Amino acid sequence: MAEYTISSDDVEHYNRIYSYFEPLGTLTATMTVTGLTTQCCIRILKGIDNINPDWIKINGYEYQFPNDHTQLNHESFVDVLNNLDILDMEFSLDYCKRLIVKSQLYDIEINDASYNVRLLMGVHPFDKLELFEEWFEGYVTTLTIPTIGFMLSTPVLYLTCNIGQKTYMNNQRSKYTQNSKIVMRLNNSFSANYPIIAGNAEFSTTVMSNDLTNVEFKLVDANMFEID
Repeated sequence: MAEYTISSDDVEHYNRIYSYFEPLGTLTATMTVTGLTTQCCIRILKGIDNINPDWIKINGYEYQFPNDHTQLNHESFVDVLNNLDILDMEFSLDYCKRLIVKSQLYDIEINDASYNVRLLMGVHPFDKLELFEEWFEGYVTTLTIPTIGFMLSTPVLYLTCNIGQKTYMNNQRSKYTQNSKIVMRLNNSFSANYPIIAGNAEFSTTVMSNDLTNVEFKLVDANMFEID
């Protein structure tokens, strides 16, 4: 048996680890990731100078976030939205921390949003995003997002690998199924500004021994999107 401790050194993708393990001299080997440690600074709204800025489209107009943000809670995310200065619109929370949009416009339509923003808003990834106003109060139109947003990515994270046994999921899309090779699952083990320290006694996989010479690990969320 051989045991290794490896770490990420790719500043552009700290969620990825590439490594080389020497073959064990047998045809097959059992591979187990026994533990993972990282820092929980997951949620970032990328500024307009980045290649892929986060954005939200309301009533046909796209708004990009001018600054980077991380370690957001529900209240600070509302402040970020209000700082976008979307014409005649105000964002707030209800008693369940669901997002509320109020406007003096007759119609409110949230057409689309980037992946990070969908998670923060509580509109988790669906093929199409169209939310319309729910009720009227005088001259104010109000839209309440029906679910609570995720402030730290999805509650479950996975460590995937380029070798191992395939696992299948449909990612909330009835006609779309993808496969991944999961070697570790992290359940509700993280909070903002605190490290993730997780052990693994659940996933163990048999691989060809020669495959250990080229191994790639990726930390992803429950929808198989890479953690940024």
